[in-house]
Amino acid sequence: MNCAARKSTSIPYNEETVAFAQKALSPAKVTRVQITDPENHKLEVIVEDSQLSLAIGKKGQNVRLASKLIGWDIDIRAKKKSAAKSKSR
Repeated sequence: MNCAARKSTSIPYNEETVAFAQKALSPAKVTRVQITDPENHKLEVIVEDSQLSLAIGKKGQNVRLASKLIGWDIDIRAKKKSAAKSKSR
């Protein structure tokens, strides 16, 4: 692969997990990040419906890389689907 064709983005380190997750998933616009299981390092990320595929990336690459970068498991949900899930509880 040609190095000129590869795109690289640097993410500034941030000890605050929520802010770091938001930056790691850019350029997707994250609506909300919620830590769901701090002991097992799991968090839920809510994005607008139009941002879901961007946040996940091709074959899940973006979310996988962001997860490795921050050291937490990331569950990404669309805003509408998240709202429907909350109403059913």
